[in-house]
Amino acid sequence: MSCPCDLYYDLRSSELNEQLTSWLRSMTDRNEYFVKLLRTKIERRARLANAVNLTSQNAVAETRLALVDNNERAAAASDRAAAELERFADELRKADDESVDVSTAALDAEKERLRAIISLRRTALEKAATDSKAAGDQLCQLQAINDRMKNNYYNSNK
Repeated sequence: MSCPCDLYYDLRSSELNEQLTSWLRSMTDRNEYFVKLLRTKIERRARLANAVNLTSQNAVAETRLALVDNNERAAAASDRAAAELERFADELRKADDESVDVSTAALDAEKERLRAIISLRRTALEKAATDSKAAGDQLCQLQAINDRMKNNYYNSNK
């Protein structure tokens, strides 16, 4: 014959087992939801990083194109101005007037001054284009490092 205590202990043990099972189920669900939330957060950050990378690359490309375009336009405008000055100076020389010699010398001096300015501007534009290219290359290198770190993080959390 079994003791009423044994019956009580069996019943109580069964209740405790059910409670523990319920807690384990809840904890498993909570852990699963936490992992899903964490994965979503990481994926969102990765998408944001990709969007920032794309925007940065587009900005660098647009800046490079603008610099190249401005450089070409400035070079063409300066070449036109220099050619115009040379043509005008040649016309004045052909006039063979003594009073023109003074203005021809002034025009030649102005032409040389403009050429020096043009040369400085070209140098500045070329330097800006080089700096922009270097900044773009550095951005690409940093993005590659970021991608490697992101991949290492994903691979270590699998």
